[in-house]
Amino acid sequence: MRKGEVQALTWEDIDFNNNQILVTKNLTTKTFDASYKITNTKTKENRKVDKNIFLKKTTLEYYDIIKI
Repeated sequence: MRKGEVQALTWEDIDFNNNQILVTKNLTTKTFDASYKITNTKTKENRKVDKNIFLKKTTLEYYDIIKI
């Protein structure tokens, strides 16, 4: 994943059941209109990225800590 794609992730983009991350947007910094902007991905195509066991465990632990 590209840096801007990771920065634009939300919890809705993470599929804990299927161990995947849905990449649909990109964060662009320092635009003329604002300090940042959410846009489509560079290729304008959505894709799914599989999570490995370490990333699955880490995201679940973090989600448990911050969920309200």
